[in-house]
Amino acid sequence: MKRMIIATVLGAGGLLGACATATLPTERVAEPRATVSAAEEAGAQEIPEARLHLKMAKDQIASAEKALDDGNEGKASRLFARATADAEVALELARLESTRRDAREAWREVKELERQTISPTSTPGNPSTPMTPNER
Repeated sequence: MKRMIIATVLGAGGLLGACATATLPTERVAEPRATVSAAEEAGAQEIPEARLHLKMAKDQIASAEKALDDGNEGKASRLFARATADAEVALELARLESTRRDAREAWREVKELERQTISPTSTPGNPSTPMTPNER
C-alpha cells in the first residue's frame, strides 16, 4: 500500500513536470519583442520614462530567454508577460508625448488665428488706419 501511494505521488509529480515543460506559445515569446519594436518606432527612446520601461522590457526578454535555456518555462512565461507590460507602457508613453506635441502645435495655431482675427479692422482707403465705431 505504501509503495502504491509513493508510486502515485511520483507519477503525479511526473505528469505535473511534463505539463510545466510544455512549449510556450509563440505569441508569448513574440509579443514582447513586437511591442518593443513598436515602442521604438513610436519614439520611446526619446522620452526618459518610456526609455526606462523599454530597457526593463529588453532586460526581461533577455532574462526570459535565459530561463527558457535553463528549462524554466514558468519563469520565462512570467518574464515575457512582464516584458510585454513594460513595452506597452513605453509605447503608450511615446504615443502620449506625440499627442501632447500635436495638441501644443494645434493650440499655437489657434492662438495665431485668434491674433489674426482680433486685429483692428482697417478703413477701406487706408489699411493702416483703424476704423472708428461710427465708420463701421
